[in-house]
Amino acid sequence: MSAVGVVVVHDWYGLHPHVHDYAAELEAAGFAVEVVDLYDGATATDPDRAERLADALDGAAARAAVADAGRRLRDAGAPAVGAVGFSLGGSVVLGAAARGDVDAVVGYYATRPASDAATTGCPVQLHLAETDEFEAPEDVEAYVTALEQAGTPVDTFTYPGTVHSFANLDVRLGDPAAAEVARSRSIGFLHARLSS
Repeated sequence: MSAVGVVVVHDWYGLHPHVHDYAAELEAAGFAVEVVDLYDGATATDPDRAERLADALDGAAARAAVADAGRRLRDAGAPAVGAVGFSLGGSVVLGAAARGDVDAVVGYYATRPASDAATTGCPVQLHLAETDEFEAPEDVEAYVTALEQAGTPVDTFTYPGTVHSFANLDVRLGDPAAAEVARSRSIGFLHARLSS
């Protein structure tokens, strides 16, 4: 049997080494992995440049890139495909879940409009910062509540003392301890939801 597939999508800072490290951990755990680069090699380490890169992103192209990565994994024999995304990438993969493109999804410090919940039929796991200037608590609560009301399995974890981008160890906001716990939880979730 071919390995279960996972698509991994970076945050607004671009495809930094921590994303490749995360993908390597997934591969070591037995998954086939496709890493998506939404910026064609461009990266940033400061929020201002990251914001400019994110603002220039073609949303339709980002959605297509994730769908194409999932399709390649399925074409290679993956019996199921999940996705993991960080911040900007988290929003993209949660959107992919709402379109039915993946079978389970993990979002790091990311949500979608509550209206997406009605079409998100796959299990969702969210890793949230305790303090997040980009994800208002009421927006997170509305999204999670809408998922629950739609009957979608959803697990949420909030990491004390963290801020947005805590899993990005290539910028100053990274929190190695929280990132490690979140990665372990993500791998367990993907195994449980995709390998059965």
